[in-house]
Amino acid sequence: MYTIRVYTSMSDEKLRKSWKELYSEGHYFVQNSYEWIFLWWKHFRKKSRRLYIVAVEEDEHIVGIGPFLIEKHILYDDLKFIGSGLTDFHEILAREKDAEAIISHILDFIEKNPNFDIANLEQISRSSPLFEILKNRELFQSREMVKCQIIYLNVNSWEEYRKKLKKKFRGEWNRKLNKLSREGDLNFEKHGFDEKDREIIKSIFLLHRNNYKKTGKYNKLMQKSIREFITEFILELREVQIFSLSLNEELVAYLIGFFQNDVYYSWNSAFNSKYRSYSPGILLRGLVIQYLIEAGIKKVNFMRGEYEYKKHWLVDGDMIPNFQFLAKTSPLRGNLGVKYLMTWKWIGKKALKGVLKISSVQKIMFKRKH
Repeated sequence: MYTIRVYTSMSDEKLRKSWKELYSEGHYFVQNSYEWIFLWWKHFRKKSRRLYIVAVEEDEHIVGIGPFLIEKHILYDDLKFIGSGLTDFHEILAREKDAEAIISHILDFIEKNPNFDIANLEQISRSSPLFEILKNRELFQSREMVKCQIIYLNVNSWEEYRKKLKKKFRGEWNRKLNKLSREGDLNFEKHGFDEKDREIIKSIFLLHRNNYKKTGKYNKLMQKSIREFITEFILELREVQIFSLSLNEELVAYLIGFFQNDVYYSWNSAFNSKYRSYSPGILLRGLVIQYLIEAGIKKVNFMRGEYEYKKHWLVDGDMIPNFQFLAKTSPLRGNLGVKYLMTWKWIGKKALKGVLKISSVQKIMFKRKH
């Protein structure tokens, strides 16, 4: 028989141990690991958030974990996944042999819960078993959030893959790579797990600061809390893999990702704006794909975002959407919250995006966050 226990701290040893076991047995993505979520909570906890981790127990053993928190807003309080915002794929962890029953037990509990007004479950991949379970729940409504690009490297060589690219794009990539190579010592590098990691981390953050000074465009990696979070998970999580492209020892472009279950997940990338005319981000992505093909990797997940620079590489692949599922648990505040999250929020974000393009506003934000 299943029972529910709610944890309000991540320091409980039974919870930590069970989380690691369920994560390992279920082959979940690294962003659902105890380490990733612990670090996220360490750097992004605040007064308006409190942990509300829902565990399913059977014979005093934890067999399922809903890694949630409750966040207080003006109009409503919502239950959401710990890690929201920086996590691409959320999951409820459950023992494999009866996962659907365990997950359903957790959902039954949160649908009738008076401690919040909305259950707000974001970034659920259509390919996840959780998607199918939520889709069949009467109280949940959903919307598509974003698509994730998957490419399959079903080729025997880089040259075979390269020939499948559009002729114009292939020619431009070669031309710009050769042109940049003539500027000096061009170095493509895969970074391991030693002290050199600390140097590439410093170079990444310096790149963003210099880009801001040059262009006035703000990037979230300029926030202190995000820099500290990224630094810690790069040095702690063994799945992390960084690729870089440097010219005369100056960082031109980088890509932070994860190797897991024979898949490379591309999480964050940027390029030095000084070299914009060379399209260095696209150059690096091509070099990474070449490296992966030669290493025998057959699948790349470009993760959230339908950007053109990703679509160039979609020779053989798919676009898999992430969804948001919402269920109100209180009539008045729940209705307001659902209306806001389904409609009003996106109208406001569109207007705010226009305001944030103004250079003076970006400077004010930069000063406040530093």
